[in-house]
Amino acid sequence: MRTLLAILIASGTVILLGWVLWRWMRKSEDEPAKLIFKWGLSALLVVGLLRFALKAGDPITQVAGVLAAAVCGLILAILWVPNLTNWVARPFMALYDGGDLEPVPQPIYGPAHARRKRGEYQAACEEIQKQLAAFPSDLEGHLLLAEIQAENLDDVDAASSTIWQWLSAQSQPQPGAVALALNRLADWQLHRAHQPEAARATLENVVRLFPESEQAQMAVQRVGHLPTLEAMEAREQRDPIHLPKPVRAGLVNEPRPAEDQGAGNSPLEVDDEIQPWLKRLESFADDHEAREQLVHLYLDKAGRPDLAMEQIRLLLETPSRPPRLVARWLNMAADVYVRSGDEAEVRNVLQQVIDLGLESVSERARQRLARLGVEMNAQKKSQTVKLGSYEKNLGLKVRA
Repeated sequence: MRTLLAILIASGTVILLGWVLWRWMRKSEDEPAKLIFKWGLSALLVVGLLRFALKAGDPITQVAGVLAAAVCGLILAILWVPNLTNWVARPFMALYDGGDLEPVPQPIYGPAHARRKRGEYQAACEEIQKQLAAFPSDLEGHLLLAEIQAENLDDVDAASSTIWQWLSAQSQPQPGAVALALNRLADWQLHRAHQPEAARATLENVVRLFPESEQAQMAVQRVGHLPTLEAMEAREQRDPIHLPKPVRAGLVNEPRPAEDQGAGNSPLEVDDEIQPWLKRLESFADDHEAREQLVHLYLDKAGRPDLAMEQIRLLLETPSRPPRLVARWLNMAADVYVRSGDEAEVRNVLQQVIDLGLESVSERARQRLARLGVEMNAQKKSQTVKLGSYEKNLGLKVRA
C-alpha cells in the first residue's frame, strides 16, 4: 500500500513538474535548446552544492564550500537574472503590448491599396479576394472591392454583386453596417450608372430590412430626394452661363437690395419663398428639410410662430424618429417659445431635451436652461428697441 502511494506521489510530482516546465518553455523568450541547457546546468550546480554541503566536516572543507556556493550563485545569477527581471516586468509591459495574448487575425489590404494607386485595378481586386477568402464577412474588404469595381472599372453591376454577396454572408446583419453598404451602392448606381430607380430600390431595402430603425428613416428621407432620370439628363445637358466681364470690377455703384437697406419682406415675397417648400411636401410628406425650412420662414419672415409650431409638431410625430433629430426639433420649438416670450414652455421643452439622455445635447440644454433668464430678457429688449424705433418716426415726418 505504501509502495503504491509512493508511486502515485512520484508520478504526480513528475507530471506537475513536466507541466510547469512545458508552460515555462512556451512563455519563455529563450530558445528551447538554450532553456534546456540552463535547466541542466542549474540542476548540476544545485545537486553538486548539496552533496558538497553534506560531506563538509572540517573547517577547511566548510570554507571551500562557502567559496563554491558563491561561485555557483554567480553562475546562477548570470543564467537567470534576465529571466527574473522579465518575469517581474511582464505584467507592466502587458499594459502596452498585450502580453501573452494572441493577436486577433485581421485582413491586410495594404498591397491592394498599393496596386490600386499604381493603376493595377485587376491585381488589386485579386489581392482583396485573397483576403476575403479568409475573412468572408469583412465589410471593409467588400466595400473596397466594390469601390474599385464601380469607380475604377466602371462596373456597377459587379459592385452590386459584391455588396449583396457580403450581405448574404451575414447571419445577424447590423443596421449600421447594412445601411452603410447599401447607401454606398446607391451612390454608385446614381452617380456612376445614372440609374435613379435602381438606387431607389437599393435604399428601399434598408427600410424593408430594418423598418423601425433610424437607418430606415434616413433611407426614407433620401428616397424622397432622389432625382428622376429626366432631371439628371437635363442637369448634364444644361448650357453653361457666361458672365460678362465687369468694367472697373468692384467699383460699380449698384443699389443695394431692399432687405440690406432695412426694408422688410413683403407678404408676396414671403409667399414666393414658402410655396416651393409646400409643393415639396405635397409630393413627399415626410420631407424633414422642407418642414424645417418652413419653420424658419414662418418664424423669421412671416411672423407666424403658430404655423412654425405646427410644422415642429408634425416633425415630432414622425415614426421611428432618431433621438438626435428629436433633440434638434425640440430646440427649434424652444426658439419659437423664446420669440413668443413663453418662458414656462421653453423650460418644459428644454427639460424634454435633457430627458432624451444624449450626453452632449443634454449638457447644452442644461447650459441654455441655466442662462434662460438672460436669453428671455435679451429677446424682450430686442422687441422693445424695434418698437421704439418705429414709434420715434411716428408723426415726425416733415410736411411740405
